[in-house]
Amino acid sequence: MRVIDMRKYPRYKAKKPIRFSDKVTDGIMVDASREGALIVIESNQFKKIGSYVTFSVYLDGHLPPKQKTTPEIALNKIFNNSPAEATNSDRVKISAKVIRHCQYKGRNAMGLQFLDMHEDHLTRWLTFLGQTKKKQEVLPFGTSNPQKNPEKKKDPGFTIRFQDMKYVKEFLPREPTGEFFIPTKKISTKNKKIRVTLVHPSQEKLLQIEGIVQTCHDKRLGKSELDGLQCSFASITNDLIHRINNFLEETIYTPE
Repeated sequence: MRVIDMRKYPRYKAKKPIRFSDKVTDGIMVDASREGALIVIESNQFKKIGSYVTFSVYLDGHLPPKQKTTPEIALNKIFNNSPAEATNSDRVKISAKVIRHCQYKGRNAMGLQFLDMHEDHLTRWLTFLGQTKKKQEVLPFGTSNPQKNPEKKKDPGFTIRFQDMKYVKEFLPREPTGEFFIPTKKISTKNKKIRVTLVHPSQEKLLQIEGIVQTCHDKRLGKSELDGLQCSFASITNDLIHRINNFLEETIYTPE
């Protein structure tokens, strides 16, 4: 019987080593997409479905030494990877939710949905996945830096990368009091706060803004031709206006 691939987004072969936040559990990222990944784990115990995990992906293929030893499965033999000297370069830190359990080549595997990514690591992750060919691409996870905002509540997040600066200007409202639209199937409710990270098309810089949902468009209910969230800025401050103008390198909003 032919198996039909129902995945909405393309998967990229990864085969990159990972380490969970306990700093002792390792695994292999088998593949990745714009919103999640399949992880083979070294232990015989799954992380529970619905549980939240944090892990680091080492894009150079090298794991750093463990702080303490545990019984391990030789994952390098499974994937025909030869051992290499461990380094800590090209690390990407990701927070995710376990959404399924499965088997991969006889080993325990987990499907993860990305929830959050360290802001300093976002650019290297996007480079790893490849550049978008669309005018804008919405990634259904936010970015954060606990060192900068250790007590900040993690509202739902979106990361949007653009092909060209003109599309950034099209995305932003004409006036600070206006609204912007995020195409997404991620359901939300009116007055819900969200975090939005805009990725500069040609420079390694990000713009982080807080938004608030005004309307939820859902074509399944016949309310719109597009799924998405109509949002406004959660608060309009001179700091926000300065950050937007600096990101664009153009004055589109005038501070009060």
